Amino acid sequence: MDALLTNAFMTAFVAGTIAATLPLLLAGLGEQMSEKAGVLNLGLEGMMLAGAFVGFAAALEAGSFTAGFLAAGFQVLTRAMTADVADEVRLEQGKERSGLLYAITTLTSKISGAFAVFLTFTVLDRVGYNATQGAVNTPEAVRGLELAFLIGPIFFVAVGGLCFIGYKLGEERHGEIRRELDERDALYDTAPVIETLSSDPAIASPGVGPGKT
Repeated sequence: MDALLTNAFMTAFVAGTIAATLPLLLAGLGEQMSEKAGVLNLGLEGMMLAGAFVGFAAALEAGSFTAGFLAAGFQVLTRAMTADVADEVRLEQGKERSGLLYAITTLTSKISGAFAVFLTFTVLDRVGYNATQGAVNTPEAVRGLELAFLIGPIFFVAVGGLCFIGYKLGEERHGEIRRELDERDALYDTAPVIETLSSDPAIASPGVGPGKT
């Protein structure tokens, strides 16, 4: 046992522990701050995993840390926007739809991932690249592979960026939504965020609650 607990082992153990817990610590701190602002993020773990996966894949393919960092931020951005849209829906409809909206966001991500695999192999077949293990490809086919991995992501990221044109739920608008929600929630003993079994918004009349008539 004494031979195991050497200075080198303890140094590696402490460094590994810090490296493994720091992302969780930062994510927990960010979620605490968002909850104090009135935003409950139910997809925090999924955002971390999705951002880490996409960032690593982009950095590996592009050979650039910057590319990986930007790709991870783009992936997380859509899920952060989902929480803002859920607040707007709750203000306008009086119903909590965060779970449904996150499910739709995840579904679209899975569909796009499946489509990406189909499109990739279709393009590689068109340029004459053989993806079979051990296959020998011509320089033209290899060049086509490079262009596919270069032009494809740039094109689709640009299309995704164009989808944000006209998006009006910015920082100022979301701040107004949060203020209106806080003012409305302050009128009731329980915040009107849960839909009843009869599909009616669970919004009681002011002054009516436990211990009140």
